[in-house]
Amino acid sequence: MLYITLDNGYVHVDGDTVAVIAGDETKGRFPGHLLESIVCFGNTTVSTPLIAYCGERGISLAFFSQFGRFMGRVEGPVRGNVLLRTRQYAVMGDETLSTSIASAIVLAKIANCRSILLRAARESGEKRQQQASRLHDTAAKLGTLAELITDTTSLDTIRGVEGIAAQTYFSVFQDMIRGNTEVFDFRGRSRRPPLDPVNAVLSFLYALLAHDYRSALEGVGLDPYAGFLHVLRPGRPSLALDMMEELRAPLCDRLALSLINLRMLSETDFAATP
Repeated sequence: MLYITLDNGYVHVDGDTVAVIAGDETKGRFPGHLLESIVCFGNTTVSTPLIAYCGERGISLAFFSQFGRFMGRVEGPVRGNVLLRTRQYAVMGDETLSTSIASAIVLAKIANCRSILLRAARESGEKRQQQASRLHDTAAKLGTLAELITDTTSLDTIRGVEGIAAQTYFSVFQDMIRGNTEVFDFRGRSRRPPLDPVNAVLSFLYALLAHDYRSALEGVGLDPYAGFLHVLRPGRPSLALDMMEELRAPLCDRLALSLINLRMLSETDFAATP
């Protein structure tokens, strides 16, 4: 995957390589056959031949604002075969199978959230015993919620438990933040728009993960809009959102916490530019 973060950068295809230019300087050349996705941030310009090149070779080309808001993407021909998607839709219509898939997704998500909490509790140290205790207690609550999932065959119940588990997990997210807590003060999950720097980082990472999953699903011929856990809505890539649930905590949340706790992010990173 190639991320373009240059302000007013220009990306074009040169032979079988993708070239990135800023002003009169070539910043890099990347072999096209090694790329699966190109993600452009801010005022990045791409050439028409590059768009055609990406479409022909199945390279996903996506555009985000400078603050990480998804703007759009360029897609080539739909790959896969009709039989695979027909089977996908048939499984969606089978209540037993679709409920089993949704259950597995939520159980995996809860298990990974518990791992993040327990790891943070171990890393808390002697000066943060109160936070460590809350993290242990919350991990235990998530374990109890997981038991409810295994005992139900109702998709609505699974969705309800998933929502409660997410709220429970984020209720102690601040306890895992150890540095610069005045700036990174997390009061709860907020979206569209994220209301604080922590939510901004999480939303940004989640958007990248959703993009990767959507591209991967399309690459194997599945319909990213036809999911099992998330309610189907026009324009919502429900299956991509389903698949990424398991990896939100270990990939996105853990990375966000590392960036904050290692002081790799500061208040200036969230200042609006004119």
